[in-house]
Amino acid sequence: MKFRSHVSKIPSGAIALLVAVMAIVLFSSSPARAATGRITNFDPPGSVNSSPAAINLGGVIVGTFTDTQNLRHGFMRDAAGVITVLDAPGAGTAGGQGTSAFSINDLGQIVGQFTDSLNFIHGFLLNSPGAYTTIDDPDAQQTLPFGINNAGQIAGVLRKNKGATFPGFVRDALGNFTLFAGAGTCGTSVANAFINAAGQIAGTCIFSDGTYQIFFRTVGGAITPQSDPFGGTLILATAISDKGLIVGYYTAADGGFHAFYRDTFGGIYNADYPGSVSSVATGINVGGTLTGYYFGVDGIFHGYTRSSSATFVSFDDPSAGTRENQGTFPSAINGAGGQITGTYDGLKRQYHGFIRK
Repeated sequence: MKFRSHVSKIPSGAIALLVAVMAIVLFSSSPARAATGRITNFDPPGSVNSSPAAINLGGVIVGTFTDTQNLRHGFMRDAAGVITVLDAPGAGTAGGQGTSAFSINDLGQIVGQFTDSLNFIHGFLLNSPGAYTTIDDPDAQQTLPFGINNAGQIAGVLRKNKGATFPGFVRDALGNFTLFAGAGTCGTSVANAFINAAGQIAGTCIFSDGTYQIFFRTVGGAITPQSDPFGGTLILATAISDKGLIVGYYTAADGGFHAFYRDTFGGIYNADYPGSVSSVATGINVGGTLTGYYFGVDGIFHGYTRSSSATFVSFDDPSAGTRENQGTFPSAINGAGGQITGTYDGLKRQYHGFIRK
């Protein structure tokens, strides 16, 4: 069965992900057990497909949805369940254009990107309702913010004018950009970049030979790239915790994705759900609990968590479809009791949002 990636943190128009051959490494873990969390489903008004991307400590969720005209809109869902549609000024109104929200900090600041009527991609910062700031670097043709911390630092990827490379960037609260990685430091380009409370950054490097590595960037700017320790050529980061733990996925010879986590000493370990065909880790909180989804032998995708003590919990949205390749796809977890948000594939093969408390 071909495994479908639902990792949504690399927007359309960014760098395409390659599939490479890797070996499978088994990692011992505690037994899996049944889920106990309560799941609430939601959709922004007018939504055809919804994709929640991030959740802060207060339980506020941001993400993206498409409408019947295939126009993208960002959204914010507060802890009481009230949903606000986010459309950045300057966003195009044709199909495939519009606004996407990717990250929210605990102060409620939101970052994302919008595509204008000429199909150029710009970053945005939303400080308060209606207070949008475009955050393009002066030397950038495309700006793709992936994360914001409570200090107002933003991490992401940009495309330099008339260039084919994508360096990473960090933007401070005053609006100053610092570019990093790519161009020899970390391959030729950076695929994604996520920032934690301390200002540490994790992401993915792309090399000219088509291989991928993950990287860890310290607050001082030192970058440590790491290749797949399982023998393959493709490994991607999807999140970094406030304690510097990194999660993501790698590919193997069976064509499936396999979850990993990286500890603070630089060790990288398999984090597949036990007995799964394929697994992807998509988020990790300050307590070391990661979330993600796995493809089971039943042909369905299921959500799961793995605690810091390696105890696994599988869960399903009760409204998720049960046909082949349908299921539940968590995307992020916070530190307030491990609330999880993500999408589920409904009976009509449309995607809807959920929060699990």
